[in-house]
Amino acid sequence: MSSATRLICFTLLLPLFSQLQAAPVDKSTHFSGVWKNQRGSTLDFIQLDNQLNGSFVTVVAQTRACIGHKAPFVGHNNGNAFTVSVDMSGCGSPLVLAITGIVKNRDGKEELKTQAIMQYKGKDTWNSQILTTDIYTRVPTGEQKN
Repeated sequence: MSSATRLICFTLLLPLFSQLQAAPVDKSTHFSGVWKNQRGSTLDFIQLDNQLNGSFVTVVAQTRACIGHKAPFVGHNNGNAFTVSVDMSGCGSPLVLAITGIVKNRDGKEELKTQAIMQYKGKDTWNSQILTTDIYTRVPTGEQKN
């Protein structure tokens, strides 16, 4: 592509990028708190602006020592969308986990509709990546256990 063609493309696309960047972000979503999925695994969020920290606890794991282990995560949110990254090496697992999703309101209740991809360290085989989907619901404050 010539320099002139690139300049024309950039000039035509610049207004679109400017509008996307200037689009307001819904700041009303608050992730802080404990969320539990249908199997009993939890995400415990601490939110500061668009940054997310916390822990992930699984009740299903190939590495038995990881069941019940609080694996720390870091992440970000943009309105009702979020992503977190979890390192499971603290319980002896060769797994890293990326979870992304959105907060939805279903029948008056908040839920996180998520997809997660698990990647096993050092492997490049047909089963070294696993994709899952989950629905997490917020655990009421009085029912949260640490």
